[in-house]
Amino acid sequence: MKGTCGARRRGRGASRRHRHGAWDGAWQIREVDSGSCNGCELEIHALSNAFYDVERFGIRFVASPRHADVLLVTGPVTHNMREALERTYAATPAPKWVVCGGGLRGRVRSVRQ
Repeated sequence: MKGTCGARRRGRGASRRHRHGAWDGAWQIREVDSGSCNGCELEIHALSNAFYDVERFGIRFVASPRHADVLLVTGPVTHNMREALERTYAATPAPKWVVCGGGLRGRVRSVRQ
């Protein structure tokens, strides 16, 4: 079944990784705007349109951090968004990736946990 996560094929609660650490299935991304100028959001939303269509590569944007493998943080983290971002990070199940873009791009590296 192309485009479905391995947990659905193997049963509820199964690991999403193979023995060798390779991901099985689609990447699920939760985008968090932490105070950017909205330029990044326009580009990210354009990835889902018919021209780019990233879903054909197994990349999907999700509304809940509980369904996400990757947190995509755009913009510098403002004081008002700090707690919300920490809660989103805590709600994302392990293993997870955090990718920073926009205003954070030059100052912070992507973090893997």
